[in-house]
Amino acid sequence: MTDEHHEQPRPEEVEDWQIVEPEETTAAPHPESGSETTPAKQQKPATEPDHSAWMRPAVGDDMRTSEVVGALAPPEPEVLPEAEPVDVFDEAAPVTPDENPAELESPALSTEQAAAVAGARAALARHDVPGASLDHAPESYPEDTFTTHDDAPRSWTRMIPWIAGALALTLVVFGLVYSGTRKSPIVVTPSPTPTVSTPPVVDDADLLTVADVEKIAPKAGWEVSQTFTKLTPTTRRIFCQNSTDGQANPTLTRQRTLTTTSTKGLAALHQIDAYATAADARNAFASKAANLATCGDVPTWIKRADAVTGFGDEAASVSVVMQDLVNEEHTILLSRSGTVVHAYDISQVNKGVSVNDVLKGASQAMNRQCATSGGECAQRPSTHATVPPPTGTPGWLIPSDLPRVTKGAGLWTSTDTRNVTTKGSQCENVTLASVPGPTKREQRTYLMTQDDAAPQTFGIDEVTLTFKDDKTARGFADTLQKNVRECEKRLETAKVSEFAKVASPFNKKVTIVGDTALVQQAMGGTETARFRTAVVSVGNKVVYLVSNPSASYDLGNERFVAVAVRAAERATQE
Repeated sequence: MTDEHHEQPRPEEVEDWQIVEPEETTAAPHPESGSETTPAKQQKPATEPDHSAWMRPAVGDDMRTSEVVGALAPPEPEVLPEAEPVDVFDEAAPVTPDENPAELESPALSTEQAAAVAGARAALARHDVPGASLDHAPESYPEDTFTTHDDAPRSWTRMIPWIAGALALTLVVFGLVYSGTRKSPIVVTPSPTPTVSTPPVVDDADLLTVADVEKIAPKAGWEVSQTFTKLTPTTRRIFCQNSTDGQANPTLTRQRTLTTTSTKGLAALHQIDAYATAADARNAFASKAANLATCGDVPTWIKRADAVTGFGDEAASVSVVMQDLVNEEHTILLSRSGTVVHAYDISQVNKGVSVNDVLKGASQAMNRQCATSGGECAQRPSTHATVPPPTGTPGWLIPSDLPRVTKGAGLWTSTDTRNVTTKGSQCENVTLASVPGPTKREQRTYLMTQDDAAPQTFGIDEVTLTFKDDKTARGFADTLQKNVRECEKRLETAKVSEFAKVASPFNKKVTIVGDTALVQQAMGGTETARFRTAVVSVGNKVVYLVSNPSASYDLGNERFVAVAVRAAERATQE
């Protein structure tokens, strides 16, 4: 080498990982060391351009860059003579005005930086590069390192290793600095998706309370008996709701029973069913209303029906009698508000509670709940008597339209419709199976069973005759009624009595007019045949009823008239 250097003690604050190349200076006395100066280098003529700075150093050059290139991306490393270490941070070394002493100072290595330096040293050692070290800088650069040569080839091919070396050195330095200065990685834990808590559409607070039923029947000693969130086969149900066929499963159900200390056996049952959609709720309401129309709970007699308005989206009410040794009357109110269906059942012995009284308490519960179901609330509800809802056999009576004769016994059954075969009371003076005029004639028969007191084959024949228009039907009914009334004039054995008018105030669109009578026919000796008859015109139809009671087993005039009215009302539903 051409340059001479003096070894100086290493300052404690200089770190191994920093690489500083010494400034090339002209000959000048060192301010403190007193060493000999290095003669100034002779410059080549200006005519010789300097390309050696972009060329790879020749063998023997002790450049830091070539060592790193050899360590990180070498072809086959060249063996270099080991250079004497020199401390480039000699405190006595002059600092030129362009240098900033503060930039030469380095903070102490952190644990991560020290680990990174150790890793770099190990990598250099693994490549077996002689003299490769991060601890020392080269003593000096050869004199001809940056000297130009006229015969140097001007080729980018020889520049590629230098560019690669510079990039590699940059990556190493950046990796060391980044590994020493970066903080611990921030682990971002995603927040759990918030669960939107949707309040239930119904809960216990929506059921009838003691305060509510006090409005139905004041001072009855009301108290909550049971509250259910799930119904079982043994749970008491709303009367006339013994089937759930065709109904979607509710998403929520609540039911409460309230009882009293009254001797009348006053009680209340409230059931709420919430459904997934308003469509499911509509279908459920329609199914429950159909159950109410037929009321398959045996032995039940549908006493009356009421239309209800201003109470939810839709509503209906039926009053029925559970016929037993002691009759129990039930006022049943159905309503729907959006996705929720309410059912109220207020029961009492021997005398029912009016639907208007039921609405006084039910409106309180409805208005607590309707806001969550997306439906109408109770807005000044009103009622009026009406025809019971249609059944699966429209136009005809059903067993629940017929009352029992004996308390606590008897079950009405029915046949399918068929051709007319009844003989009537023998006072009609026509043969109903063949009389001219009707465009259609059908018959259905209802028989009493499970009552030991009933005469054999006791029942009711119902005949429906259809005519071309209302006038023709009314004319035929008038003739038939007259024939029955004047039967005694034609037959000495006949006796006709207990006449009663048949009319229905519920259906204003169809005129219902008729009457009933009791016909007794002497059969010889002491035997007498009895018949109750009814002839009613209903639009373009005539409904004829005939029953065969005995002296001791008879519906009676009042109940038979009620059956005749119901038969006429049902005829309007076909």
